[in-house]
Amino acid sequence: MKRIITQRASKMTAMALMPIPLTAPDGIRVYDENPKVEDQFVRGESTAERIDTLTYLIQKSGDYTLPGIEFHWWNPGSLQMESKKLSSISITASAPSSKTLSRPFNHRTWLLFALLLITTTIVFRSQFAKYVHTTLQIIYPIRKRVKRRLIRSCRKNRVDQSLKYWGKFQHLHPDFVPGPRLLHEIKELQRRKYGRNTTTKPWSGTAMAELISISMPSHRSSKFPVALPKLNTQ
Repeated sequence: MKRIITQRASKMTAMALMPIPLTAPDGIRVYDENPKVEDQFVRGESTAERIDTLTYLIQKSGDYTLPGIEFHWWNPGSLQMESKKLSSISITASAPSSKTLSRPFNHRTWLLFALLLITTTIVFRSQFAKYVHTTLQIIYPIRKRVKRRLIRSCRKNRVDQSLKYWGKFQHLHPDFVPGPRLLHEIKELQRRKYGRNTTTKPWSGTAMAELISISMPSHRSSKFPVALPKLNTQ
C-alpha cells in the first residue's frame, strides 16, 4: 500500500517544507522513498513543492488505523504559525484464502523464483560495498554531519544555509520536538527569510546554535568503550 503526500507553498524553498513522520501501528512497517523537492520561479514568484511517497507493508491480518499527519508552517502574510491536519486512514487486511495458498507451481512461479535467485546473488555481491558504507556511517554519520553544518551556519549568521540545514535536520530527526526557546529562534529565522523585515539589525544565529547543541544527545556510538578498565592493584 502506497501513500503519496504533496506539499506546495509560495515564497519559500522546498527544503523548508516539513518531512513526513514515519509512524505506523504495530503490525505495519513503513518505508519512505527519497522525497522529490522542486523550486520554481515564474514571473518573479517562487513556488516550492515536496512529494513524499510512503509504502506500508502489512505483516498480519487485522484492522488498522494510520494516524493523521499535522503540518505547521509560517504564514508571512498574517505573520503567524498555521497548521493543517490530514485525517487518519482505516484499513482492513485479511489473510489469503486456502485456495490461493494451495495453488500449484506454474511457469510464472518458476520465473519469479529465477528472478529472486538472480536478485539474491546480486545482493550478496554488493554486501562488501554496503559494509564499507555502513562503516563510514558509524565513523561519521549523516546526522552528525548535518547537525554540525546547521550549527556552523547559525554561528556564521547565514539565513539561507541555516534554513537549508534546518530542513535536513528535521528530515533526519522526525521525532524531535523543539523547546519553547528553540521554537522562538526558528520562527525568528523564518520571519527574517519570508516575513516583513521591520528591523535593519542583522539576524544572529548564536542562540539557535547553542540551543541545538544542548537539545540533542551525543552521536558517539555505544558499541565502542570510551575508557580502559581499571587495573587490578591487589
